[in-house]
Amino acid sequence: MKTYTWGDKRQYKSEYDDTFKAGDLITAYQKGYHEFIEYKDRGESNAPLVYYRRRFNFNGKAINSKEILVCDATYCRKAAAHVKKSLDELEQDMKRLRIFLKDLI
Repeated sequence: MKTYTWGDKRQYKSEYDDTFKAGDLITAYQKGYHEFIEYKDRGESNAPLVYYRRRFNFNGKAINSKEILVCDATYCRKAAAHVKKSLDELEQDMKRLRIFLKDLI
């Protein structure tokens, strides 16, 4: 993670992941999982822009869009961590639903 400061008095701090390589799967501002293309530097007081293509929707269905999307790097993270967190949350939901169903039967 890389930190940069911004604001009139540089009083704010933000972090972004500067380790993405072309082809990495990431999460971004738009929902889903995306293929990282490149960073575009915007100077010292801004996080870079991230260019990417949508590859999967939020639940893993393949999309393979040719459209190139862009967002501020502070919105982007590696997809693997997000997928693991989502699976953990789904497992907890399933446990609660099994208990609920057991009470109904």
